Amino acid sequence: MLERARLEPGPTTAYYVDSLTYRVDAFDYDGELSNRRPFATIDRDHEEACAHALRMLEQPEELPSARVLAAMAREHGNSYTRFVLALSRAHAAELRARPLPPKVDLRFRHLAAESLAEQSRIEAADKVDFETFRQRYLAPELLRTDQQAAR
Repeated sequence: MLERARLEPGPTTAYYVDSLTYRVDAFDYDGELSNRRPFATIDRDHEEACAHALRMLEQPEELPSARVLAAMAREHGNSYTRFVLALSRAHAAELRARPLPPKVDLRFRHLAAESLAEQSRIEAADKVDFETFRQRYLAPELLRTDQQAAR
């Protein structure tokens, strides 16, 4: 059964998609089709996925979005914020409970030490104390935009 044929720009090749055989065939085309040959086979997983999706529509309470809404109502008073916060905390606890591989842990400790040393160098190079820096940074004449300064 021919479901659809498509011509490539040219036109030199036509494709035939046969849903009964799960195959795509290619033909030479010069006004007539010739030289039929297999081009691709269609994986049946797609058919199974579509069938599963149709079954899920018959049981909408099993859809992921329905399960999320049910959990929000049952466990979090219909609050999306409380639901997401609880999931975030659960995931954080799960991740913290898993130790990093030793090489990764060592690398992160090394990077943290380098970062702290760099921050110390930056702070040691400061010429003014923080309060003086803050006052200069927030000085009204420095906060003006170019348009305000032009007036």
